[in-house]
Amino acid sequence: MSKVVWLASYPKSGNTWIRTFLWALQNKGPINLNRLYTGGIFSAKNIIETILDVNPDTLYPHEIEEYQRIAYNYHFSNAKETKFLKIHDAYTYSKWDGKPLIPLQPEHIVLYIVRNPIDVTPSFANHSSNDSETTINKQINNSNGGLVKNANWGNQFPQPMGNWSMHVESWLGQSVAPVHLVRYEDMKNHPFETFKEIVDKMGLIHTDDDIKIAIERTSFDKIKALELERGFREKANPDSSFFFHGKIGRGAEVLTPDQISRIRKVHAKVMKQLKYW
Repeated sequence: MSKVVWLASYPKSGNTWIRTFLWALQNKGPINLNRLYTGGIFSAKNIIETILDVNPDTLYPHEIEEYQRIAYNYHFSNAKETKFLKIHDAYTYSKWDGKPLIPLQPEHIVLYIVRNPIDVTPSFANHSSNDSETTINKQINNSNGGLVKNANWGNQFPQPMGNWSMHVESWLGQSVAPVHLVRYEDMKNHPFETFKEIVDKMGLIHTDDDIKIAIERTSFDKIKALELERGFREKANPDSSFFFHGKIGRGAEVLTPDQISRIRKVHAKVMKQLKYW
């Protein structure tokens, strides 16, 4: 079992579902979406503040990169149990020193969760309080796409993502650590086989019954009901649900033929590779 498992994905691809499943698998109590405690997100500022006692809002971009590496390497080296770390950043390199921005190590494991970009689009639009056209232009098809553009705003650092294909290829193409690819569609259509393989790849020891129970406890409808009942602090749009529809094929229902065509034009290679076209 690796001490570090990166839960990497483009936004709205099933990362939170995986995290909720992992919590349910290892805990028997009632699920609280606001207390998952699955290791946080890589872009969080508090790791630098806590470990290095530095005010993250005073740092220049090149200092943020270096301090993230230092803080996380210390965090990982002192881990006494497995650390699960959510990340939406693409696996990219610094323009300052050429080093990888992500402190990935050969002994780590990457779980890369991917979803059809046509379905990601309306979900991402809802999450970010935009329409689908804006989301396509600013994120899905934008080579400079990313989250949190201003480093001095909020509790997270900027997260460079590139467009959807660039994000996918950055993680699947890196050769530092092994990657296990998980398709959102397989999580929906073949839940037991898909989640069992996730558990096995991570080296976690649980019975088939444990896995089935965790899957049942974290079904989309149940998690959506929990959000409606207690809220979810990770949602960016207070006027809409974080767990929106979760449906395979919704993008084809709500996007225009022109929008779908433009997404396919930019991402044809990777979409065909992942059997999305």
